[in-house]
Amino acid sequence: MTFFDRQTWRVLSTALLFAAAVWLLYSLRELFFLLLLGLFLAYTIEPLIAYLQRLAPKSISRNSAIVVIYILVLLVAGSALAWLGRAVSAQAGVLIAKLPEIAKDPGAAMHLPLPSQLEPFRDDILKFGLDFAQQAVAGIFGSLGSAGLALVVPIFALYFLKDGAAIADAVISFADGFGTAVAVRKLMDDLHELLSKYIRAVLLLSLSVFLVYATFYQVMGVPYALLLATMAALFEIIPVLGWITAAFLSVVIVGFSGYPNWGWMLAFYLGFRLVQDYVIAPFLLSKGVELHPLAVLAGVIGGEVVGGVPGMFLSIPAMATARILYRHWEGREVGSDAADS
Repeated sequence: MTFFDRQTWRVLSTALLFAAAVWLLYSLRELFFLLLLGLFLAYTIEPLIAYLQRLAPKSISRNSAIVVIYILVLLVAGSALAWLGRAVSAQAGVLIAKLPEIAKDPGAAMHLPLPSQLEPFRDDILKFGLDFAQQAVAGIFGSLGSAGLALVVPIFALYFLKDGAAIADAVISFADGFGTAVAVRKLMDDLHELLSKYIRAVLLLSLSVFLVYATFYQVMGVPYALLLATMAALFEIIPVLGWITAAFLSVVIVGFSGYPNWGWMLAFYLGFRLVQDYVIAPFLLSKGVELHPLAVLAGVIGGEVVGGVPGMFLSIPAMATARILYRHWEGREVGSDAADS
């Protein structure tokens, strides 16, 4: 009689390997976050490369197509982001400079209607809103200018585009030594499909938010229009809590700035979210991330606890990846049980 049978040892070793992987990911979370952003950027550019290869003569190699598309993306996207960055940075600088003055004399914000039950806590609510707005604006746009995002992520993306297929072949070749090449290939195909659809959906959702919000804010004369639209687009990558946080920040900022038509902003948010959440998002994500809304909300909150804003961003693809891994593992176990019988 042995202390551990074969099945118990397999379960224990799998649990230990999983715990070690989680510990390693958490210890090197900043590096892995930059790597994942590079991977996401590569998935964003990959369709353009594939399209160019279809149009170009057969003599044009993939590496040549990568160089052409990469240069075009850097020129076009870099110019657009540089222009937008200057405008947004200018508005953010003005807002951050004004917030301390507003804190001393809230002015128009003192007249914002609150439920009678919250009226005794008006001063505390106003102070919380101001502090939250100042930290959010400074933190978000400060992180966007970091060297990691500006320099390291594009380099990682370039290597993923150039050597991604070779890396996948190396992993499959390694798995072939254990007789699991077919299973690993199918797993990688499913993960590739998941990431490509999820990243495309998130990009389109964020772009739609920026365009619609920026247009509405400009038409309605909302102060800091580009800043608020950019902030909303960035928060859109965080499911559920993202747009709520962006809407709260926007109302706080325009309320303290003395903008009189903030009620129309609330009506706009409700109307736009009905279309975004029940028409556009299900269409884009219907064949990608299939998670229950409760699991999405719990995952976002858990991601924030573990890894802050990067954890919130990565929570949904991580949960969807875990679901695919479990489904493949379950299928493998069923196949193994059938073979043993």
